[in-house]
Amino acid sequence: MRQFRAILVDSFHESVARKSLLVVLVLALLLILFVAGISFETEKLESVLEKQAGQLGLFSRGGGFFNWFAVNVSCKPSDIKPVAQSEGWNADLAGGYAVTVTFKDQKEIEELVRKWRSYKARREAREQGRPFQEPPANEPVTPEQQRECLEARFTEVGYGHVQARRVAEAPPAFRVAVRTDYPHELCGASRIKLLYGAINTPLLQRSVAEMVVFIELRMANVFGGFIGVLVAIMACSGFVPSMLQKGTLDLVLARPIGRGRLLLFKYVGGLWFVFILATVLIGGCWLAITVRTGYANPWFLATIVTITAVFGVIYSVSVLIGILTRSGTLAALLSIFVWGTSEVLIAIRHGLRTMYMGQAVPAWLQNTLEVLYGIAPKTGDLIALNTHFLSRSHLSEAAYQRTFAGQVPKIEWAWSLGTTAAFTAAMLLLAIWFFRRKDY
Repeated sequence: MRQFRAILVDSFHESVARKSLLVVLVLALLLILFVAGISFETEKLESVLEKQAGQLGLFSRGGGFFNWFAVNVSCKPSDIKPVAQSEGWNADLAGGYAVTVTFKDQKEIEELVRKWRSYKARREAREQGRPFQEPPANEPVTPEQQRECLEARFTEVGYGHVQARRVAEAPPAFRVAVRTDYPHELCGASRIKLLYGAINTPLLQRSVAEMVVFIELRMANVFGGFIGVLVAIMACSGFVPSMLQKGTLDLVLARPIGRGRLLLFKYVGGLWFVFILATVLIGGCWLAITVRTGYANPWFLATIVTITAVFGVIYSVSVLIGILTRSGTLAALLSIFVWGTSEVLIAIRHGLRTMYMGQAVPAWLQNTLEVLYGIAPKTGDLIALNTHFLSRSHLSEAAYQRTFAGQVPKIEWAWSLGTTAAFTAAMLLLAIWFFRRKDY
């Protein structure tokens, strides 16, 4: 244990000497300060309903892209009132609000229904990985479909309980009663403040809960899982080559420790370096989000483990290349190349149905990708694990389907994590084998 602590201290001093630790800590601090400058302001439900009624033609296609259909509707604030059970609404709407939505003419509501059909068909095609077919434009619109469309549009913005009924024929008007069990999942119900209030903008098709998950995923997957790991690989790739220098290696090998254990301790030293940095970044961001927004998601802290795991997989390649070449630069470049190749491979494998637009994938291509997928390190799946846990732990099923349906690939976690661990172990065993056989 004393030897292990000594090697960890050596790794720490080496990172300090390279200024890498200081640079990464400064970047982490800047990100924490940025996240601490984010807050939300909830608007009154009456004004939210009025705004949502006017945005019935705003369809989200996922990925931040919107399809805007300028539907001509009017909604008077005076018509927004608490649900009265005397009006015959469903019992689950008690405590909600009812709003009157009036269209300019019959063509407006029919065109809205057709746009909604197209949006619904496009979303289902994307989720199922099949070609999109535009619904027939001349298909008649029934009164039942008009009611169903309005109920679906209000459900899609976060209301779990919705009931619509027609109250006037000309101009066509509908009375819609809504209630939500999760006010923080209402789209367009809040404003987001950035840079400590310097920027104040409304959330259109996102809720506070979805925005918090979005921020957490960007911190974990982009800044931690990609930029952080990339910087850490460049900083730690020289640990092993530096140890292999003539004077340094003689001093290290003079210690009563085997070469295999020495290399493993050096590898763990790199993991320890990244674990500390990930703890500072993710822990600081989690604390800032909790204090500023009031939404505490403990699963966000679990991304510290996945970030460290991603680094551990790539760093095992760096250790092997460092043993073979004694070059920190080559170790960094080749390990990043392996990382990028595996990410591309996994993206192609998971996106096959999208690439072929629902057609049958050639057997030779599918079999080749499955073999390569079994061999390659699946760091992309580790990143998808963050998305899976954060979204499932913080969002209701309806909000999850609205935000992430069709975007999180189906992964056999036992196979994926098991083969990734086997790849890492194989890289380390090869590095130990070469290290023991070489005469320095």
